[in-house]
Amino acid sequence: EKSFSAEIEWSDPTITNGDFETGDLSGWNTGGNANWFAQITTVKEGTYAAEGGNIGDSQNTWINQSVTLGQDGTLTFSWRVSSEASWDYLLFCNNNSACTRTGGYTDRIDGTVDWQVKTYTLTPGTRTLHWLYAKDSSVSSGSDIGWIDNVTIVLSSTAAASKNTSLPFALSTVNGGEFLIINDSNFYRANSSSDVNDGSWHHLAATFNGSEMRLY
Repeated sequence: EKSFSAEIEWSDPTITNGDFETGDLSGWNTGGNANWFAQITTVKEGTYAAEGGNIGDSQNTWINQSVTLGQDGTLTFSWRVSSEASWDYLLFCNNNSACTRTGGYTDRIDGTVDWQVKTYTLTPGTRTLHWLYAKDSSVSSGSDIGWIDNVTIVLSSTAAASKNTSLPFALSTVNGGEFLIINDSNFYRANSSSDVNDGSWHHLAATFNGSEMRLY
């Protein structure tokens, strides 16, 4: 039986295309009076960020994604707005896609606000993460729109670390390669650092430090 070590790059199993680097809104829903879209002009990091659709007075444009967490997690995202202060808002609504510019929201920004990083604690369960740009009945200021970027959810490091265990799986990694481990509905993707191609079952010990898992 060959011995080897492998490093797992932790990939969030809950958010799809949170950095919009696909160049589109794959994994997202959008609507309102105009759809959001991926663009390259105003970004926090990388090449793309999402921008709200072009809307008029008393209209709105929204983007959301539903996620399921098996344990506590931390939601982080960056947002920016250029709007009429105190009247036109970019809003975040945690599990309330019916929120409006005046109610039902978790947080909102208005006026001229450069990129901010926001963080929220999420409890287990299924929820819809909803962002909305909404205007009042008159006046437009600035670019009159909002942006979001780098939407991530990091599962609780304490809970994840408690799952350290021996994980049975079979793998074949000729010339190195990628394999997937599934444990308690959590997905871990790995790239092996050496070949294992003996067709046998292997039992590996896993350690997790909150951002990286290692198999031994």
